[in-house]
Amino acid sequence: MRPKAKAGFTLIELLLVLALVGILSLVAVPQASRLQASFNLQRAARELAATIREVQNRAVVEERAYYIQFIYSPDHTRDGYRTGPFGESGSFRALPRGISIAYNYLQPKTPLLFYPSGSPNVGASIPLENKLGDLLTVKVMVATGRVRVVKGLDG
Repeated sequence: MRPKAKAGFTLIELLLVLALVGILSLVAVPQASRLQASFNLQRAARELAATIREVQNRAVVEERAYYIQFIYSPDHTRDGYRTGPFGESGSFRALPRGISIAYNYLQPKTPLLFYPSGSPNVGASIPLENKLGDLLTVKVMVATGRVRVVKGLDG
């Protein structure tokens, strides 16, 4: 009769698996961080585009001018935008942490105004940047008021 083999793993097998898991985590963690930063930038750009469309719709429905003003802080901790009816203080919305307005490319630097017809006073390019330097730009077309998100500065 043969002696029964003990079930289990050897120490060498366990060390090999731990080494493989360690190597994979060294590769995967930075990529996951980059992916998270990219997703946050996309989410912020889509949210800003939706807010601009909302401001435009409110101007049409309420038949009064509405504005959106972009606010920039030197350390990027309070970057965001203020929206409301023209002539009132409006409400402030901060951008998500890690997302900032690339202020040197922001056009116009004055508030973007939507008339009761829904058309903007000027075209606009609002570039958003994450910590890794990725850029997405929310563009508002001057004649039509169309809002879209493009990659980089020009798309």
